[in-house]
Amino acid sequence: MKTSDNLSNTKPCFVFREPRTAGELADLLRLRYRVFSGCRLAPLVRRNANRIDLDAWDRRSSHFGLYRVDLTADVAVGYIRVAEGRETPFSTVVERIAEGCSLQSRISTPPARPYPLMSYFPDTDIIEALLECLRSRGEDLVEPSRLVMAPEYRTLRLSRFIIEASISVYFFQRRVAHAMGSCDSTKIRFYELFGFHRLPGSTVGDFLGIDEQSCCVFGSRRTVPEAVTSRLERMASALSETEEICLCPFDRSRFTRPTSVSREPARSVDRIA
Repeated sequence: MKTSDNLSNTKPCFVFREPRTAGELADLLRLRYRVFSGCRLAPLVRRNANRIDLDAWDRRSSHFGLYRVDLTADVAVGYIRVAEGRETPFSTVVERIAEGCSLQSRISTPPARPYPLMSYFPDTDIIEALLECLRSRGEDLVEPSRLVMAPEYRTLRLSRFIIEASISVYFFQRRVAHAMGSCDSTKIRFYELFGFHRLPGSTVGDFLGIDEQSCCVFGSRRTVPEAVTSRLERMASALSETEEICLCPFDRSRFTRPTSVSREPARSVDRIA
C-alpha cells in the first residue's frame, strides 16, 4: 500500500536549500559557530559574543542549510557553504550581518587566495596549476567547506544527503564543471562514490593541527558514476522546481515536500535575492 503524505506517523522530513532571509543565514552561521566551537575544530573559530562564525570567504560563497521540516517551521540542523571564487549574491547579506554584530573586520579584506583550502594546504602550486589549466579551458570550479551537523542530528544518512545535494546543485543544476575540497583521508572512499579522487601529486597531513589527516579531493561533472547520476539529476530537478531538495523518510526516490508540510517561500523585504 502506498504511503500517504501524512507525517503524523512517520519520521521527519528534511530539506536542503539556501537560506531565504538574512535571519536564516545568521542562524546557520550561529549553528556553524556552535558546532565548530564544541569539537576539535574549535581552533578554526574566532570567539565572539554574538557566537557567529564568519570569515572572508563567506562573501564569496553560496550558503545552504539542512532543515528539519516541522508543521509550522523549518528548523536548521545542518549547514554547508560552497566557495565560488568570486562574490555571490550573499555578499551584501553577509556584510549586513557582520555590521550588526560588529564583525566587519572578519570580512573587510578580500582573501589572499580564491578558495579556503588554499590558505592552509601546502600544495598551492599544484592547485594554482590546476586553476590555470581550467581557466584556459573556460571551466569553473567550486569548493564545498564548513560542513556541520547539529550533534543530535549527526548521522551518516543526513551527512550523505547534504553532500549528495551539494553535488546535485553544482554539477547538475548550476552545471559547474569541477569541484575540490578537503576531506578526512580515511573517508576518501565515500567521495569516490561520486567520482572524486585525491588530487594527483597532493600530500596528506594534519594541515589544520586538529589531529586529523586530511587530503585534497577533486571531481568533475563528467566523472560522476552512472550509478548515482540519475538520483543526483532528480535532486537537481526538484531544486529547479521547488527551490529545495527534500529527504522523505517514506520514499527515497521523492525529493519534493509532502503536501502536508508544504509552505510558500519567504516573501518579505528581507528575502535574499
